Amino acid sequence: MANQRRLLGRIEGARFVEMVGSDRCCGFGGSFSVKLPDISGAILQEKMRNIEATRADIVVADDCGCLMQMKGGLARTPNGARVLHLAQVLAGEGIR
Repeated sequence: MANQRRLLGRIEGARFVEMVGSDRCCGFGGSFSVKLPDISGAILQEKMRNIEATRADIVVADDCGCLMQMKGGLARTPNGARVLHLAQVLAGEGIR
């Protein structure tokens, strides 16, 4: 992740904000979210609180499961943050 953080920090016009618990699971974990939905949901709620605390417009990840989980979680909140893959941001899709 150090390389990804370094890349994000070099994007002109962007401000990188490290989320508390960025190294913690989002709760998806493949079949984990299906077999243990209550635990998965609780983990996701913690992640949503941490995202909200950053006040970020864009949440960046490079794992498809995490992207899907966080996008779904944010869709159920008034937050308005977008969830993008690192490659999308590096391609300029996330910067306004």
